[in-house]
Amino acid sequence: MYEHFGAVEADFQSHYGMDLREVLWGDRAPGVRRVLALVNGLPTTGAVFREVAFDGKSWSMTDELLATLIEITDFGNKLLFQTNVKAGTKGWDPIVISRPRAPAAAATEHREMATTEEMSAFFGGDVHYEEMSVSG
Repeated sequence: MYEHFGAVEADFQSHYGMDLREVLWGDRAPGVRRVLALVNGLPTTGAVFREVAFDGKSWSMTDELLATLIEITDFGNKLLFQTNVKAGTKGWDPIVISRPRAPAAAATEHREMATTEEMSAFFGGDVHYEEMSVSG
């Protein structure tokens, strides 16, 4: 709470209508258990959540869901495109929406598929798959 005191203070004022200074050090301070319950009850739309999860930038769950939806729709469109064109036709680069909590470079990081041995070890049994490319 100390690291994000300003955000906690702003959320207490906007969400509960309480002055955090009075809550912590006032004549009628409610006690540690109540303060903890109030801090834990702060909304995900508040300043504390934005500061902790998104480095203080405004990014809501709706923003995250919309960004994910756009990326998934683009991926599906690319798969549909590639199944209906001549082999070797170049597609487009995937849409990657950068998030406040992750640098743009991390969003475009290429991940290798698991090998048959790795999948077999994880799932415990015979696992086989055919590799297919979805890139350009």
